[in-house]
Amino acid sequence: MTGKSALITGAGHGIGRQIASTFAAEGAQVVAFDLDGPALDRLAAEHDGKVATKRGDVSNRADIERAVTLALRAFGKLDIAVCNAGVNRYRPFLELDDETWGAHLSVDLTGVFLTAQVAARAMLARAGGSIIVITSAGAEIPSRTQTHYCAAKAGARMLAQTMAYELSSSGVRVNTIEPGWVETRLTADYLRDPTLRTEVEATIPLRRVAQPEDVAQVALFLADGSGAVSGTHLLMDGGLTIGRDKK
Repeated sequence: MTGKSALITGAGHGIGRQIASTFAAEGAQVVAFDLDGPALDRLAAEHDGKVATKRGDVSNRADIERAVTLALRAFGKLDIAVCNAGVNRYRPFLELDDETWGAHLSVDLTGVFLTAQVAARAMLARAGGSIIVITSAGAEIPSRTQTHYCAAKAGARMLAQTMAYELSSSGVRVNTIEPGWVETRLTADYLRDPTLRTEVEATIPLRRVAQPEDVAQVALFLADGSGAVSGTHLLMDGGLTIGRDKK
């Protein structure tokens, strides 16, 4: 990854933080983007000048434009964009309010659109790049209390595929990673309960919850080791969408 530059949204915590750390450790120069400024500062302090930071909201075009501008000014180009920022609040469908619905569409779908579009425009100047969208196994299979989340992630999945088709002639590749259960702060409270964790693992054929490092290694492949791969959806859910065992 030496000589490559990347923008990673939602880089303050969890999957995004691990992707940023992995890319930097592999030699890339990274712009880490998140709403949590102190978390970004801690990330930058760990990587000795390889990580620049920009605090902002992915649903705000001006914030994304400032992040891409930072990458161009600091590193001279943008090779990779990882659209990772996301929210997930559990709500039964009949109790789903307009604010929660809107928040998920704004971050999980519109945030991907804005990040990818602004990044792609910067990549066109160099006739190539890699855009990676972190969606979810929820884009493939429905889950109770996650109607809004699944809908937004499925939208991001099709958005990525359509972008891949339209941008192919410019040399910009677009792919998605679709994780299942990953151990992050979003799932920590649930997975901390031994009974609930056992129930979750029982639904996964591989019988393991993924770690952020697992996602980062897939992102590393899609960023720089997959020159002929575009428009693909890489499921990394431990086999969750293959089928679930009956109790």
